[in-house]
Amino acid sequence: DALALLQRVCANQMDVEAGRIVYTQMLNERGGINGRELRLLTADADISNATSLAPAYETLIDAEVDAITAGYSLADPAILKLAGDFSGPYLHAATMESVVDCVRNDFSRLGNVFQVCASDINYGLGLLRFLNDLEAKGDLNPRNRRMVVLQPFWPGLNIGLDQIDRGLGNKNWQIEVISDLPRGGVSWDPVLDRLHHLDPSVVVLASYFVEDSIALQKAFMARPIPSLLYKVYSPSIPAYRQELGHLTDGVVWATTTGLYSDRIGHQFKVQYRQRFGRDPGQSHAGIAYDRINILAGAWARAGNSRLFSKVIEDLRSTIHRGVNG
Repeated sequence: DALALLQRVCANQMDVEAGRIVYTQMLNERGGINGRELRLLTADADISNATSLAPAYETLIDAEVDAITAGYSLADPAILKLAGDFSGPYLHAATMESVVDCVRNDFSRLGNVFQVCASDINYGLGLLRFLNDLEAKGDLNPRNRRMVVLQPFWPGLNIGLDQIDRGLGNKNWQIEVISDLPRGGVSWDPVLDRLHHLDPSVVVLASYFVEDSIALQKAFMARPIPSLLYKVYSPSIPAYRQELGHLTDGVVWATTTGLYSDRIGHQFKVQYRQRFGRDPGQSHAGIAYDRINILAGAWARAGNSRLFSKVIEDLRSTIHRGVNG
């Protein structure tokens, strides 16, 4: 049987699990890959703890899986090394230019690693485009030109602060970055004290983790300031709206890979809803679905999932149009 490891990702677990199951079931109902059934092997781990991650990876590698897919677990260099040592195709959505640079700079060892979304540095460019467009249309009339970026610690994170500074600095914006925040368990009340003191017109949360996003939103709505609140990725996770309800109204968020609102994306949502009785999230469910689809195509064209070099060559040269674009 063809085996693919799908590593669970904190609060995204249900969304990711369901996304990959949708395509796996569809694929097997059509006869599998070259007549072989696709099976999923999952290893649980705490993505913020390298001592937890390493054994999970080693378990999967020892099981001789044909491919590994994961979310955010490549922030630690030791884990990236394990992914390279695997030698089979490794597809991830860590959304980190720092990881892409590692692959570029050590391609002979890490050429099996594929990031299936645009990198984090694109968030800055997207924010610039969004604010410039709002101002050009007269939809944003800030009372001042101050922006605060809240950035809880995550190794290698870079949402394109240089681009933001260059793009807005020459328009007299002042950008304050609050980065002395821990990974997990941020005390948001002192952060709100700082926000009220700085009184920005725009507040950006640079955290992928829905726990941060939910906690900040509750604190912000309890002590609001008249600011545009802009977040990266985390509101795409269903738990965000499920827990916050109307408190999410007015939040603007962006993702470097999201479920398209076209016919292909709509069809995926219908299939997902039929199988699980709920709507998918706006990002990682589609990522998981697309990753399995991408791998299945490469395996079918290579004729054998164990021909790693052939599969990797196919992955690197094939254009794919998935539900996330």
